Amino acid sequence: GAQAGLGNLDWLRNNPQFQQLRQVVQQQPQMLEPILQSVGAGNPQLAQLIGQHPEQFLQLLGEEGEEGDALAPPGATQISVTPEESEAIERLCGLGFERDLAIQAYFACDKNEELAANFLFEQPDDEDGQN
Repeated sequence: GAQAGLGNLDWLRNNPQFQQLRQVVQQQPQMLEPILQSVGAGNPQLAQLIGQHPEQFLQLLGEEGEEGDALAPPGATQISVTPEESEAIERLCGLGFERDLAIQAYFACDKNEELAANFLFEQPDDEDGQN
């Protein structure tokens, strides 16, 4: 078919350069943009494929490398955080919030811990089963 597995970026999984790129981006997400620009300059076909399948590309970027094969469940987004971000999330959890909520609030508030705490405190408590 014309869709041949989404135009497929799966081959990237086993590409050593991509594995390196993935490692860099997981440790320093701000590097993604400049890296993509240099990919575009050096390999227009790959850049076009990435442009056609950004979700698949980001999913591949979020996967664990060879050393860890703990893949996120389907639909989950793998995010990596710096030690500072992790500490901020832990402090939010320390205020009595669930880890998932703390993470969502932290990133929704542009990694501003104070804003995230305010946001979490303003949320209605839905323990009685109502959303």
